[in-house]
Amino acid sequence: MKKIYTFILFTLLFISSCTTQDVSPLSPTIAVFNVSAKKMGSVPFQITAPISNSAGSFTYTSSNSAVATINGSTVTIIGIGTTTITATQAADAGFSAGSTITTFTVTDLEPPTFGTFIVSSKMMGSDPFQLAPPTSNSTGAFSYASSNTAVATINGSIITIVGVGTTTITATQAAFGTFASSSISANFVVTANIPPPLLQDNFEYVASTVLSDIPNSGWSIHSGSSYPIKTTSTTGLTFANYYGNGLGLAAILDANGADSNKHFAEQSEGNPIYISFVVKVKAPIVALIPPISYFLHTSSLPFVPASSSTFRGEIFAQPIPNDLLQYNFGLSFSATTPQGSNTLNKLNYDENYLVVLKYTSVIGDNNDSVSLYVFSANDDFSTEPSQAFIGPLSLSSAADIKPAAVCLRQYDANEDILVDGVRVSTIWDLFKN
Repeated sequence: MKKIYTFILFTLLFISSCTTQDVSPLSPTIAVFNVSAKKMGSVPFQITAPISNSAGSFTYTSSNSAVATINGSTVTIIGIGTTTITATQAADAGFSAGSTITTFTVTDLEPPTFGTFIVSSKMMGSDPFQLAPPTSNSTGAFSYASSNTAVATINGSIITIVGVGTTTITATQAAFGTFASSSISANFVVTANIPPPLLQDNFEYVASTVLSDIPNSGWSIHSGSSYPIKTTSTTGLTFANYYGNGLGLAAILDANGADSNKHFAEQSEGNPIYISFVVKVKAPIVALIPPISYFLHTSSLPFVPASSSTFRGEIFAQPIPNDLLQYNFGLSFSATTPQGSNTLNKLNYDENYLVVLKYTSVIGDNNDSVSLYVFSANDDFSTEPSQAFIGPLSLSSAADIKPAAVCLRQYDANEDILVDGVRVSTIWDLFKN
């Protein structure tokens, strides 16, 4: 009997060790953190939490209490100067704690309000070009600086390309009238060359036609047969400055029906793949519970019948309970349920978003990852953000693949999603001048 008890105790200890060890929390991916400058005498205000793939709560501290103090997420201005504000995110299920910082400035004048500042990527050898200043409610003159003169130099507002790489272009507006001086920055990328896309489809086909029935469209059905994916009857989706904006129609995903795919050239291991597209998730019918809609992914070839073992980067539109106005995106490396999501940044039904699925291929076995980037109108998408909207996500139990197809998925009879402007590239190449 003692031997039996000893065996049971040993077994329980072994199980316990297997379930508590070998699991290390991921570091959260926290996006850029900004706190806009304020004028002395401004009323207390709330900090907008940075985007993160962790749901842990944020706390904030100010390095200079003579400039600003923080209670919870409320900033109270004390005096003129600068302070460093640190946003610290608590550990949450699967994620460790993390932090990020920003500089907060208090002036005796009103800080100007800037619009979007974008410096689109260029190829090495491109001619010098003039910077377009950001919009501002101040009329102060702008001056510009390049952080890396080995990549680009600036004379006045003219940029001259020097070499391949990345530099930060800072636009500084001089004080004018009641407005203080302030700055805004953008990344500028110079590439050796910009390769052509592996795939570009703006659905420039006949209206209300099944994609797989269109000669030479490249679309074919790989799962199911009923309710095949069709083009829209009138117009497509728009997204300013994105390739294909205003061209063609869109694809309709509105059933639990046939799924379609389009091939592109398979890339060697170690090369990233960027799949970009414009999407609109249409508002659900009143009183109808919106479905979790799994609507796009990539895959290697060939497809395995009745199996999704080669599918990677599944993207989901996730409903928010009791909310018929907004939803969330979810993402998985290889699963038909979301592995990660962004619950802090809610998305609006019936609004166009530019979405980028990145498949990061790493030489070796079972070490690839996927990330998702999401842009609203007026966001800067000229360069790849340092922080993804979701991810990177990986799954050690799922084999790496060599992506070679874009797949449109119809997952639920109650989904209603439009997809347009599908583009596949080996570099971040979204912004069309």
